[in-house]
Amino acid sequence: MGPLLLGLVLPRMALDAPPRRGLDLCLGLLCAVLLPGLGGAWLARFMMRDRFMGSDLGEYCGIVANFGQPPPEGAQRSELAAAVPGLLAQHVGVIDGLAWGALLSAGAAGLGLYLWGRAVAGPVAGVLSVLFALSWEPTVAMTRTLSLYPELAGGFTLAGGLVAYALRDRGALPSALAGAGAALCFVVDLRGLMWGLPLLGLALLIAAFAPAGPWRLARVAARLAVVLALLWGSYRLGERVYAEKSVSLERLTLHHGRLSEMHIDADQLITSRYVWGHTDVREIPETLSVLARGTPFMRRAVGGKNHEALSIEQRALWVTPWLPLWAGAAALTLAGLALGADRRWRALALIGVGLPFAVALEGAVTIQFSFARQLALGFALPALCLGVGFVSLQALVGRLPIPRLPIPARIAPVLPGLGAVLVAVGLVLGGLPSWLGPNAPWRAPMGGSDARVDELVTATHDAAAGRTPTMWLDERGWACVNALVIEERAGGDVGGRLWR
Repeated sequence: MGPLLLGLVLPRMALDAPPRRGLDLCLGLLCAVLLPGLGGAWLARFMMRDRFMGSDLGEYCGIVANFGQPPPEGAQRSELAAAVPGLLAQHVGVIDGLAWGALLSAGAAGLGLYLWGRAVAGPVAGVLSVLFALSWEPTVAMTRTLSLYPELAGGFTLAGGLVAYALRDRGALPSALAGAGAALCFVVDLRGLMWGLPLLGLALLIAAFAPAGPWRLARVAARLAVVLALLWGSYRLGERVYAEKSVSLERLTLHHGRLSEMHIDADQLITSRYVWGHTDVREIPETLSVLARGTPFMRRAVGGKNHEALSIEQRALWVTPWLPLWAGAAALTLAGLALGADRRWRALALIGVGLPFAVALEGAVTIQFSFARQLALGFALPALCLGVGFVSLQALVGRLPIPRLPIPARIAPVLPGLGAVLVAVGLVLGGLPSWLGPNAPWRAPMGGSDARVDELVTATHDAAAGRTPTMWLDERGWACVNALVIEERAGGDVGGRLWR
């Protein structure tokens, strides 16, 4: 009802406003504060039972505790993804380092999501996309997740936003930032290949479309050289952030146990080994072929009798209730592309950048049991559709030839956007009763990982007292406990102070 009423009484909203770098930077930074601030400090109190979310806490704690050391053989995560929590842990402790890393990563995601929404349908759409992202539990949980998934979501979303914005503002600086965003995907995580390839293609396209003017061919060549140089730097950085014998993307994606359930020989199926910085880039097509052949088996395993109940339960929590709303928002988003100018570039920003996020969401649902941490990797796409769909409906209704409120010309340009933002804030924060509010009766609080934190604290107390911890610990777990013992002896709060 909100966009309908706003469209009926207020002036028409423009969806094709040209980029304004100063304004967009200010609004982007505001959204970088809004997403972690409202999500972590306020909405999490309604949507979560515990302070923290997370899984494999001992592993991630150990990664952060060992940050700065060469990655071990068999590592599954990039050292770059651990950089923010690893550096913070040296000052605030390991658990709080992970917690603050999640907040800062959510801020990067907020900035990227704003830039993406702004590129598709204007600055109001960017702000609304960030606000509506906070109505989905996996997004809120991301702000309090003790793992490296927030860093992945933040990196991929920021990269997508930089590329999308550059599709609208095709200047030299946005072109270089688009190349940097694409290059970032490859070194944040091995799964970044799925984001990096399409974003790299778009970054090269942006570089090739330099604005008309003198020496245009030379400027195109220079812009292409910058993008390729950033890609080369990313490849060389991959040599440092991934161990040569890291778990490959194929082994990380095509789980050996689930393939065995389908009576598939993983060694025979997986004929390539992708580790960015260590693998010849000419082998990437074979990697994509292996993933394409193996993914159907993974879907069938998740849908089989051993996992079907868990898969259905998780989908019912985070996905199924949202499907009608997402479908309607997506239809309105596509309709909004027909309004205004620069339609081709706006459509490319929506579809080209949205493709890897759609693939991530589909994989999270059909392969990864719809766990919140997996869904968070693709959170930006449904949030974008909600934000752009809202302003698209408002703009479509605003085109109806009916009388509207007399608005002074001085405030007429900003009033439609201000009204949309105020309505969205009311819907998301619960000021206006709605299905999206944090206290909506259909919602159930999410479980958490405070018990795992308590187990680590107990293991730390035992180790500090010379007793053998009752908690099972692998190599990474012992690295975590040893770091926490040092913290405890220095007078630190090994369970973390944040959100107490």
